[in-house]
Amino acid sequence: VLLVIVSLTWLLRTARPVIHLPTADELERATKILMASSQPDGGLALTGDKALLFHPNDEAFLMYARRGRSLVALYD
Repeated sequence: VLLVIVSLTWLLRTARPVIHLPTADELERATKILMASSQPDGGLALTGDKALLFHPNDEAFLMYARRGRSLVALYD
């Protein structure tokens, strides 16, 4: 019974989320947003190791990375 439970848990677990690192164009978009912002912490997005999710009007962005099987956003 324990073997069946462990096997089912292993087979039914979620896959690791896939993120796509930003392109040069996306980093340029983020730079323009950062220049208009008073938040210096957003500059961490320019390191290129986090995925970026942009507001439809290019007014803001969200940076996130994979940590284990979770996607974790940095700041707000």
